[in-house]
Amino acid sequence: MYNALAKSGAVSDMVGRGVLHLHVYGIDNVLTKACDPNFLGLCIDGGVHVGNKVVWRASRSEKVGVSVERGGMMEILEYSEIPCELSDATDAAGKLKYGAGNICNHYLSLAFVRDILPKLHTVYHLAKKKIPYLDTTSGQTVTPEENNGYKFEFFIFDIFPLAPKVRYMPWCHCAIRLLCRRPSIPLIG
Repeated sequence: MYNALAKSGAVSDMVGRGVLHLHVYGIDNVLTKACDPNFLGLCIDGGVHVGNKVVWRASRSEKVGVSVERGGMMEILEYSEIPCELSDATDAAGKLKYGAGNICNHYLSLAFVRDILPKLHTVYHLAKKKIPYLDTTSGQTVTPEENNGYKFEFFIFDIFPLAPKVRYMPWCHCAIRLLCRRPSIPLIG
């Protein structure tokens, strides 16, 4: 998305039209409330550069990234990158310690996006993947049952830790926890 924004001239166009704020969400979540005034209003009034809506993970085995704070900055840990001892960790009451599930519903200030675009070539995840390959003996494509390769990935939320802190607030991000799971129903294809 960020590469397309930079190369297409969309950022310059939005700046020229006076756009200040972006609401970005995953197309596979059919219950997302587009331009949710409560979410966007909280982010804008708070002066944050990024915001993230979350829902609490339904179980330890739910494959969803989680919103965490590391070094005073909000970050999303992809489910494939969280060690089991952290993913499954619970507090004394049995509640997941790392349960703030990322539903890909984000606020971004356009000023932040504009400023960060030139720096994005350094941010990647190394993801283990099941990569199909050609069996040269049979001539058939083989789909492995276990990970057999790596892929560099860049996620929309990888810019979150790069957001500057604002003067009048001790934090630079906002994570909104929804009290029910209904606002997130991902479609798995």
